[in-house]
Amino acid sequence: MYLQSPNSTRVLTRSFRSTTTVLAKGGKRKPNNIDDGEEIALPSSKDTAEKMDGRLSYLSQEFSRIRGSKLTSDVFSHISVNAYGGSINMSEAGQLSIRGNTLTIHVYDPLLLKPVANAVRDCGMSLTPSVEGSAVVVSVPKPSAETRADMIKLVGKSGEKVKQEIRQIRKTTMNEIKKLKGKVSEDEIRVLMKEVDAVTEAKVEEVVQLVKTKEKDIMS
Repeated sequence: MYLQSPNSTRVLTRSFRSTTTVLAKGGKRKPNNIDDGEEIALPSSKDTAEKMDGRLSYLSQEFSRIRGSKLTSDVFSHISVNAYGGSINMSEAGQLSIRGNTLTIHVYDPLLLKPVANAVRDCGMSLTPSVEGSAVVVSVPKPSAETRADMIKLVGKSGEKVKQEIRQIRKTTMNEIKKLKGKVSEDEIRVLMKEVDAVTEAKVEEVVQLVKTKEKDIMS
């Protein structure tokens, strides 16, 4: 159900349905063309929303790794470090701290000082780290206008990718709903489709807002 607010913004007030089962017994409703005792599991718009939220969480994580106006350790924590015959994340190799535009990595194992420094040097940000005692220190300059433009493009591309993934989730759920034709009423199918469309619209808008926020952060 939608309500029209004074400023003409559409507000979704109908709660998302959980996974439900249509039963003929126990006093629960049953479509006219379903035999007594037959069960029909209806696709869940709540489950669909949770799948879409997973893609939104992924996008937020990806954006945290793109430097904005303020330098954060998230930009470096995911960098892979060659260690112990394999690889580990930077956050597992040491404690990261930021002071102004300087990143300091307090390395847990002295044997990893050089691998950590190499990982920072090879991360694609044109950085020159130095080893100071048990830490790796690197000055991180503010991104140039050209670099910021590249980051904006990356943000937009990532946002579009997640939009497509959300729409694909919608398509999958819609196909499941269409398979119910002849098993549940047309009204029930229309309700289910409306719910999924409402969820999709809301999640796509969340992507749009995430992209706008990150773009603003990069350019500020």
